[in-house]
Amino acid sequence: MNVEEWKPLVVKNAAWFRFKNPHLDFDDLVQEGWLGVLDALDRFDPAKSAALEIFVNYRIRSRMMDWAREQGLKWPVSGSRKLKRYSVAVEIPEAFPVADPKAAQGIAAVEAKATTDKLLKDAPDRGKQTAEMYYSEGQFMHEIGKRFNRSEAWASLIVGKTIEHARRRISA
Repeated sequence: MNVEEWKPLVVKNAAWFRFKNPHLDFDDLVQEGWLGVLDALDRFDPAKSAALEIFVNYRIRSRMMDWAREQGLKWPVSGSRKLKRYSVAVEIPEAFPVADPKAAQGIAAVEAKATTDKLLKDAPDRGKQTAEMYYSEGQFMHEIGKRFNRSEAWASLIVGKTIEHARRRISA
């Protein structure tokens, strides 16, 4: 089997890890992915294992995750979910040249929260509440819907309308 056949899978996994944490170096992730491929091809036993592609994908991801942990990163990166949500909501640029990634995330999260609060100050109360639950408290849409005795789709619609309101305020 030709090792080059696994290139799309290695690149896809490296891109996914890089998307989840922009502090990781893409080339290093690809290198670790290739080591995962070689490890998988050495260890694969068709009598014991599942499909080869599933096993190789598992070894690639495991190798990349181990490397990320060796770099001192916890997986998943703590606070990234809330920061990502805030960034999507108000489209905050990464303008903090801080050496410590955790400190930069904390600063960005505080800035995003303050910006979101300003943008939502004249939004309807229901929209403010749902957006606060989603972005600040990290609740899922189904949890928000349940709290209001509504559906997940309803919660998603209200949060979406509230964010659209905030985006209109930005562009105005």
